[in-house]
Amino acid sequence: MRKKLGIRRLRRTAAGLLATAALAVCGVAMTAGQASAATTYWTYQSQYNGDCLTASATGSGVFTATCHGWQSQDWDWIGSANAYGQHQLSSRTRGLCLTTDAKSDRNAVWLSSCNGGQGQYWDNDLPPYLYADGYFWSNSLRISPESDAVYTSDAQKDWNVYGIPYTTHYWSASSHQ
Repeated sequence: MRKKLGIRRLRRTAAGLLATAALAVCGVAMTAGQASAATTYWTYQSQYNGDCLTASATGSGVFTATCHGWQSQDWDWIGSANAYGQHQLSSRTRGLCLTTDAKSDRNAVWLSSCNGGQGQYWDNDLPPYLYADGYFWSNSLRISPESDAVYTSDAQKDWNVYGIPYTTHYWSASSHQ
């Protein structure tokens, strides 16, 4: 009888140890999961027409569309900062970066691989503007008053020379995970 009790006690002790070990492992896993930070995504809404900056599902297009909370309207600040403290702005669905050039008064905006090249660094530290490569006025992201097109241009020149409202350059930012 004593041997039987000893075996039962041993089995209970072993079962208790296994349960304790399992809880400890789960606790560690839960702590590790809780410690990892979720990505913060940003949505940019035009204050001119209320539409959101949207990445094309295919191709390299960027445009504005009605804000629906689509992942194609989510953007993530990535990479190391450039000399101006700006970062790349990556499309959540495509993993490609918002890119522009400075070739004219109105500059194309498109998606391209995030290689850290010129025209891929953006800033929103002076809201309501999104501007590229350190040039606050001259490379400000704007919408077209006539269409869903986006491009960069000089906000002061647009207003003073072309009569295009400043608000075509204004963006509201909201974040979520």
